[in-house]
Amino acid sequence: SSQSTGGEPPSRRPPPSANQPRLRTPVSRMSRQGSSKPGPWPIGAAAPLEQPSGKRSSRSSRGAVGAVGAGAAGAQDPPTGPVAPAATQQAAPPGHYCTHRPDVCKKRVARKMLSQLDDKSLWHLAWELQKRGLLRVGASGFEVIKPAAQASAAVAPVPTPPVAVTPVSPDVSRVAAPTGFAPAAPPDECKDDRAEWSFASSERDSSPAPPGGDSRATRKLDGATAEQPTNESRPDDGSFTTLILRNLPPSFDQKAVHEWIDDLGYCNLYDFLLWFPAKKTSRLSTASYAFINFRMGADAQRFRQDHHLKRFDNSEGENGKKQLNVAIAKVQGFAENYVRFHHLCDDNCPTVCQPYFAQDSCDKLPQQTLIAAETLTLTAPQLPGTLESGFTTLVIRNLPHSVDNQDVAMQWLDGAGFQGQYDFFLYLPPKRRRPEQDAPGGPPQGLGYAFVNMRDPIHAAACVESLNGTPLAVGDPTLSIVPSKVQGLQKCVSHFGSLDDGGRLRPWTDTSSDGTRSPMQFQ
Repeated sequence: SSQSTGGEPPSRRPPPSANQPRLRTPVSRMSRQGSSKPGPWPIGAAAPLEQPSGKRSSRSSRGAVGAVGAGAAGAQDPPTGPVAPAATQQAAPPGHYCTHRPDVCKKRVARKMLSQLDDKSLWHLAWELQKRGLLRVGASGFEVIKPAAQASAAVAPVPTPPVAVTPVSPDVSRVAAPTGFAPAAPPDECKDDRAEWSFASSERDSSPAPPGGDSRATRKLDGATAEQPTNESRPDDGSFTTLILRNLPPSFDQKAVHEWIDDLGYCNLYDFLLWFPAKKTSRLSTASYAFINFRMGADAQRFRQDHHLKRFDNSEGENGKKQLNVAIAKVQGFAENYVRFHHLCDDNCPTVCQPYFAQDSCDKLPQQTLIAAETLTLTAPQLPGTLESGFTTLVIRNLPHSVDNQDVAMQWLDGAGFQGQYDFFLYLPPKRRRPEQDAPGGPPQGLGYAFVNMRDPIHAAACVESLNGTPLAVGDPTLSIVPSKVQGLQKCVSHFGSLDDGGRLRPWTDTSSDGTRSPMQFQ
């Protein structure tokens, strides 16, 4: 062999013992230098560590596991040359995957193998090393853990096979994260607290589990309790007077709620009551709700204790299975509710919600509260289309299940005295849930509704005044007729024109001036 230029023979590393596996440099058929495309996975070590149970890892990951594992445990090897003091040791230049000391040569082999791995193999390697306790994975990069090195000891210990050792005082060497992740933090910012490091899979559910409970983020709760907003919860100390009643039957209206509460024995014990129909954005629920303010806090507390989670005996359909949810309202007191809902008393407001305010409580309101209520009424946003502006297109909501198609809906409107007074009609059925097993179709959920455009604003105002707030039959939900956001025949045809291309929902239009049509024009 040739001599070095310095005149001294190069230092040779002693051959490994029989119990220590040999490592060979990985071979790649394509170099990653000068090309952004990663090369094929390198061939792994000849004697990797024991394979864990579960999925088989790739050849590159097995080889890297053996190399890094041997590098982590190789700190026990005896030094082969002069060891530089700890204060004079320099970190690896930028671009290297890890910082290594000259006396740990196996780290160099691991660095070469890691430099040829792509991101997928590198994450698989990190998962394998974390199982063995040789690696920590965090948001700022990887940390290879090795036992406290005794490289400067005069007497070398007996070589042992590389095993996963639980360190008492770990010496951490940082490894950069793969491409696209946050860079590794400087060594002086690293903390030696293992509790702060967690693998990416454990970050998907960071919420702690209750004692003896489920650790999933979503848990099944009681229906009435889950629907109650958290910002309305208050202690039951008798200080509240206003309640919100949810899951009322679809046949209820303002008058029915009055009679129901009076029959329960609370007549003249409340001074404010306001009923709302089911929300128009929910087609799977027909439950209405109401606000009520009691004169005394003790009556409100007694009503909530006696009727919370109760069921209606005469309820039908979906609401017969729901429990009455009595919760504490966010807005408390008669004066606050008067200011908030006084604008609904305006005759020009196209709504079926007409609040009840006791006259004796209104007489006790200060002048400042009355001025605030009137100011809010004048500045309250109005629905598109009022009696003054002259609307023509209406939305008829809460059609009962007996009106199950467009022909029946149009025949009902004609029978109500509006035949020939409209030129556009579109019926939308209620949404249906998924059918049960071996069933032709699921039961209808929610209520149907329709869009109708009257020929002139006079007929539209007459339709609202005649049908709004009335049921089709005894026990049916009350109708809610309000102006539509889309106004006019041309805009309705343009807005719903895509339904003519196909499907079971097709709008009916009539362009004749006299309003006559033949039975064949029903869709």
